[in-house]
Amino acid sequence: MCVCRPHTKVPESMCLMVALGICIFSAAINSTRFFEYELKEIPVVSYTQYENGTLESAKNESVFIPFPTDMRQHPLYSKISTVTSILLLHLVPLISLCYLNFAIFTAIR
Repeated sequence: MCVCRPHTKVPESMCLMVALGICIFSAAINSTRFFEYELKEIPVVSYTQYENGTLESAKNESVFIPFPTDMRQHPLYSKISTVTSILLLHLVPLISLCYLNFAIFTAIR
């Protein structure tokens, strides 16, 4: 709106509502991603080897590796997640951007 009509004042409440709506929409779309993987602790024993070939004491360390949960491996969830991602996170923004660019182009011309 500011590009086509630069002297038009947009109310602050409208800006806050748009920003809040975008934040809520983003949180809702991505909320399930936090439950797709779980961290599993894998113990690792490491030794220190010197130049003369002797081994020194072992250190017990842990490595955390993400593994997919049952929800992520479910075929129906994977299909719905993929379609939702393609539509809402790729196609809708691309189509919106094309439309808005065309609207700016026609307003300037």
